[in-house]
Amino acid sequence: MWFHNYLASRGYTSLIKPKTLKRIGLKNKIRFVLRFKTYSFSSLNFIQESFYSNNRKILPKNLDMYFTSQCLAVWIMDDGSKSSKGMKLCTEGFMLEDLKFLQTVILKKFGLETSLNKASIYFPKKVMPS
Repeated sequence: MWFHNYLASRGYTSLIKPKTLKRIGLKNKIRFVLRFKTYSFSSLNFIQESFYSNNRKILPKNLDMYFTSQCLAVWIMDDGSKSSKGMKLCTEGFMLEDLKFLQTVILKKFGLETSLNKASIYFPKKVMPS
């Protein structure tokens, strides 16, 4: 709900709270899902254009200017999950050079060493808070 409240309070989505949906995952594990739509503003097209080039996902070269701890936390809330004793951050669609760049930014900004797995960046147990 945090992300919905953040966007709604800034006028990017409806103030109506989304419903929490239950989904049954592998091994009958219950997952909770929130879905909502945002409004489109042409004044924000530059953000979309920063992350796509020739119909391909890219990371902007000035990513480190904007990649804050809050940004990482929101990405983890959206596309992160427990994996083994660490955590993985899903990064499907990015090219290997972009993933290596993202690893560099994460190390430089937060001092977190990561490794690359197929379509994700893995944060090992040693960098996870106890």
